[in-house]
Amino acid sequence: MRGRIGLVASWRPFLYWFLLLGSYIAIHVSKLPSAVKDLAGNTVESLFGISLAWTAITLGTNFISHHMNKTSQDYSLLALNIFKTTIVAIAFLTILNIWEAPTRQVTVFLMFLVIGMFIAWLILKDTIPNLLGGIEIILGGQVKIGHVIKLESGETGVVCNI
Repeated sequence: MRGRIGLVASWRPFLYWFLLLGSYIAIHVSKLPSAVKDLAGNTVESLFGISLAWTAITLGTNFISHHMNKTSQDYSLLALNIFKTTIVAIAFLTILNIWEAPTRQVTVFLMFLVIGMFIAWLILKDTIPNLLGGIEIILGGQVKIGHVIKLESGETGVVCNI
C-alpha cells in the first residue's frame, strides 16, 4: 500500500500542470476582454513557473543529497544551497519575463550568468573544497584536520593531526 501512495504523490505535479493548462486554454478561448485574458493568462503562466521550480527543487535536492553522501556535510549543504538559489533565480527571472518587465536584456543576461555559475560549479566541484579550505586558512589562519595543504616546494598533503 505504501508504494501506491508514493506513486500517487509523484503524479501530483502533473495533475496541477494539467489543471493549469486547462485553465490557460479556457481563459484564451473565452469571450473575456483582452486585458482580462492577458492578466489571467500571465497569472496562470506564473503559477506554472512556480510549480515547475518547486518540482525542480524537490527532485534536484533529492538527487544532490543522494549523490553527495560521500562528501562532507558542509559541501553538500553548499551544493544544495547553490542549486536552490539557481532554480529560484531562474524562476524569478522567468516570471519577470512573463509579466514583460522592462528589463528583458538584464533578465536574459542574469539567467545566462546563473546557468554559467551552476555549470562552473559542476566542473569545479572537486576543486571547491580545496579552494574553500585555502580561503579559510588565509582568512582565519587555522588549519583543520582534512585540509589539503600545498607547500611552496610543491609537496601536497592532507592534515591528519594538528
